[in-house]
Amino acid sequence: MKLLLIGDVHIRTNTPRSRTDNIVEVLRYKFKQLTEIVNDKSVEAVICTGDIFDIAKTNNESLLLAKELFDGLGVPVYTIIGNHDMIGNSIKNHEMSSLNILEMIAYDFNIINMGNNILKDEVQLIPRHYGDKSYSTSINGLVIDNVYKLLVSHTMVVDAPTMFESVSTKEVFDETDADFVLVGHNHKKFYQRWVNKDMKDCVVYNPGALLRLTIAEGDYNREVEVGLLDTCTNNLERLILNSNNSFKIDEIEEMTEVISRTLTSFMDVQMSNIRTVEDILLEIAHINNIPENIVNKALQKLKKH
Repeated sequence: MKLLLIGDVHIRTNTPRSRTDNIVEVLRYKFKQLTEIVNDKSVEAVICTGDIFDIAKTNNESLLLAKELFDGLGVPVYTIIGNHDMIGNSIKNHEMSSLNILEMIAYDFNIINMGNNILKDEVQLIPRHYGDKSYSTSINGLVIDNVYKLLVSHTMVVDAPTMFESVSTKEVFDETDADFVLVGHNHKKFYQRWVNKDMKDCVVYNPGALLRLTIAEGDYNREVEVGLLDTCTNNLERLILNSNNSFKIDEIEEMTEVISRTLTSFMDVQMSNIRTVEDILLEIAHINNIPENIVNKALQKLKKH
């Protein structure tokens, strides 16, 4: 089977202050490219690492956007439950989550469980939702022999020395008996091929987040990656999506952001030291660490008036 592997999606309809683009248009542009890959590469299903939404109980607009995006792929979609999809970081409240509603209203959108995880009698998906740190395929039982085993996990797996509660790829290789381990949660992409505990060829792969909620100047042109997996050969083709800076918010919206922060912080400013509107803007910009390029554009706008 040919499977398209994508990282954390973080769907929302209002652009966070920490981004300088139109988040809805960015999502649509990325999913347009995913649809092209599905059609051009004869993809049979899409597998996601979770965090479909930004928050567990989102608004109706975000729900409908998610349905539009995933339905547009034209193939079945399978996902695990990420921490952003959980209410109170607990899977016990899943029935009240937006992800559960999406599974009901989308055309062929599936949360992986041990009842829907066999694809064409060739591939078994092993779900490891957020909070489950097991990488063995047999812990839940119902494991089928002589099929390709793809374990999907939303845990902090890293390809470097571990920190905090992270897990190293070496630990995963030592524990797993899967053919392929797809991981999310950690937004950094990586790929490692080694042998699993049964001494069989195994891959641990994180495509990185499909969409990040924050965007600094240094990663505005971050390369967004997805994986094309051929389960017959265990070969992974790493594909880079195109970026499109035309969705960047224009100067007027940047100015609005400056003014909004100015009004929010106005009462905290020491008015005795301020004489002009420019002084107010510069003082608030300093307090809120607003980027210099946005402040300069705002000052230029003020001078015109």
